[in-house]
Amino acid sequence: MVDFFAYALLIESLLLICWGFMRPNRVYQYPFLVGWVSLLWIVPSFFSEGMKSMPQHEVLMTEIMTFLCVGSCWLGHALRPRPGWVKTEGNPGDPNRLFLVGLAIGAVAVWAYAMMGMRTGGGVTGLFKAEGSYEADWEGGLVVLNLFGSFLYPAIAIVLISALRRPQVIRYLAFAAMCIIPLAVMVFLGRRGSSLAFLLMIMTVVYFYKGWTIPRWVFVAAAPTLLVAFVIAPEYRAHSQIGGDWSQIRNIRVADTMQKFSEEGSVEVMGGVYIIGAAQKSGQYRYGIDYYNGMVRLFVPRFIVGEEFKQGLMFDPGQRDKNTVQYYSWQREFYNFPFGPAVAFEQGAWFGCLVYIIIGAVMGTLWERSRRGSVFSQVFYVSILLRSLVVLVTDQTHMLAYPTYLLIFVAPPLLWAMHPTRLRRPRRRRRRAQHHHVPQLAAAHSKP
Repeated sequence: MVDFFAYALLIESLLLICWGFMRPNRVYQYPFLVGWVSLLWIVPSFFSEGMKSMPQHEVLMTEIMTFLCVGSCWLGHALRPRPGWVKTEGNPGDPNRLFLVGLAIGAVAVWAYAMMGMRTGGGVTGLFKAEGSYEADWEGGLVVLNLFGSFLYPAIAIVLISALRRPQVIRYLAFAAMCIIPLAVMVFLGRRGSSLAFLLMIMTVVYFYKGWTIPRWVFVAAAPTLLVAFVIAPEYRAHSQIGGDWSQIRNIRVADTMQKFSEEGSVEVMGGVYIIGAAQKSGQYRYGIDYYNGMVRLFVPRFIVGEEFKQGLMFDPGQRDKNTVQYYSWQREFYNFPFGPAVAFEQGAWFGCLVYIIIGAVMGTLWERSRRGSVFSQVFYVSILLRSLVVLVTDQTHMLAYPTYLLIFVAPPLLWAMHPTRLRRPRRRRRRAQHHHVPQLAAAHSKP
């Protein structure tokens, strides 16, 4: 049965990809991208050699839960949203106001990156130095600055939308200037998620306004390269910062790294086996408490209220580690994320997959509204697209945090930009026609 559900998950992932290839615009939709994430990252882990040495009953439960969660993403997206949910705003927004809003949000984000550089590497570009991002202690003020820095991506989307709707050189120059930081994150920091989010955002926005789609053969050809890039990224970014030893990048043994991945699989998936097994044996399901804890963890600043007060607001946040240590003598390392379907299983056994139906329904609704011209939905869709994919691999209890931040900080100026600017024209006074002019005009145009 273990091999059966591993192949079932493989077939399910391929079916989602085939579903996306049936129509050109589906390549930017949620189920198609879920299929690729499952095929490239999750499925190989269940066929790895390391999975054979783990408790097979727990492996089977993990495969079934993953199968249900991947299918739930498609089911939620396929559910037809109510007509009122996909009705677009009567006004697609004013390009001038959109441009100003994008510049303002982008300026705040650039300032946040500069401040993070000053605090980590001792300069504006310190975040990209060897002693910068990966050597810093990310807590307190750095966490707040990182939040404001993340708004650079929706700001880029807003500026690009204004440029596509009203093409001007200054708009495209502003867009190009704002793309410098994401490109630096890609090159110097080797951030896989940020790089993929940046590329998906640009391609999706261009599709909304130009209708351009990437040929399907490009996805097939780029899939192996993308997988290799994701696997070797940790070794690459160990030497890619400013001041690092770039010569070591050439010495990365790609074949050995890929061989290790095929033998050991993903750390998140392997750990998910223990998490699901511990939850099933203990019977201590969380029933959504971890989603509350995730909001407290991200919205209550520890450097203001203190660690003791913050921990007091949460309900037994260490129960997962206690159970895995008790039943399997295994504890997740601090920098490794728990497997998404395993966290969903913790919340309510097999019914935990319902959370992915909700995620799929939200993404499907945003997609339909975006296709109908809603700028608000377009910005939100491209801003949370990657995060909605990541929750399939990692912890989804924090998934409400970033959309809430967008509603608080990005939505108000964006709603202001939805209303067009109206220029008042001077009223022209109408001259009253005198009755004795009418016969003269009639006589002038009459035939003799």
